[in-house]
Amino acid sequence: MEPLLPPSEDRLMALPDDVLVLILEKLGGGAREAIRTCSLVSRRWSRLPWLLPEPKISVQDFLPRGTELHDELALAELGRAMGAFCRAVSSFLSNSNAIATTGSRCLNLEFVLANGCLPTIKRLLGGEAGGTAAGKASALKFSIRTPAHEMDCGEAPMRRYARWFKRFMVASSGAFRLLASLELWNLWLGSAGVAAVLGACPRLQRLALRHCHTTSADSRRGEVLVIDDAPALGELVVDMCFYRLVELRSAPKLTRLTCDMWTATGAPLSLTGAPGLETLVLVNGASRFERPFRLSDLLVGTTNLRCLSLNFQSEKVIQ
Repeated sequence: MEPLLPPSEDRLMALPDDVLVLILEKLGGGAREAIRTCSLVSRRWSRLPWLLPEPKISVQDFLPRGTELHDELALAELGRAMGAFCRAVSSFLSNSNAIATTGSRCLNLEFVLANGCLPTIKRLLGGEAGGTAAGKASALKFSIRTPAHEMDCGEAPMRRYARWFKRFMVASSGAFRLLASLELWNLWLGSAGVAAVLGACPRLQRLALRHCHTTSADSRRGEVLVIDDAPALGELVVDMCFYRLVELRSAPKLTRLTCDMWTATGAPLSLTGAPGLETLVLVNGASRFERPFRLSDLLVGTTNLRCLSLNFQSEKVIQ
């Protein structure tokens, strides 16, 4: 017969920390929700959020209930949310429990490229030494939004956000060297800009570009996006960027590519520099400017392809 636990404890409390952390991960909700949950359960649980292998802090957690990041937000409301986000990150990193106990901790941050809050984020994460995050995480993940919704974001604000992002990247060089994943929204980015990102992030394994391009309103032809010298990149997402062509020149570890919407008058991809590609996802709407292309020509050299997902709203693909 199993011994009875003291009345003050239950079977859950008797579990070791690594099992409790696994339960906390399954519950989801990010680091803020984990801290709230654990503080309500017991004093012993209060240190568990800092043992999570990938704690996530999102500015979404500080928006009013029912509000989403893609909603149109007032600048004052966004400023309050970003201020609360910065305080939460600072508190999380300054906690005595926030010491990387293993080499696998990855801090996942989702925030808005708000000019007034960037100095605080730079202080927490930036600089040559990696800011306050140094020693608290072995890797970082950034999802960087902008104040404007992508459908309302034209050339002028995209250029402005790109300048803000460039200054932030330069000032936060230590943090960017730790990046394993980067998701960018609404930036005016061409091949040179993407090359600068890849150069600043030597450990980058995943890059997602969402509504990032250099296509002027009076132009039907987008720029060719060249991905070169990306030795660690394993996944690339190009979503609503409308590049004329995505040319993979040197991405030897790339295994997954998603291309959603483009302005090509033929095949939107050149895959010769991605010999290890295993999964390819292509999505495009119907366009009267689009010309048919041969899927077999696009797939030349993809000898390791295992999964091909196609979603076309036109009949412009020839087998």
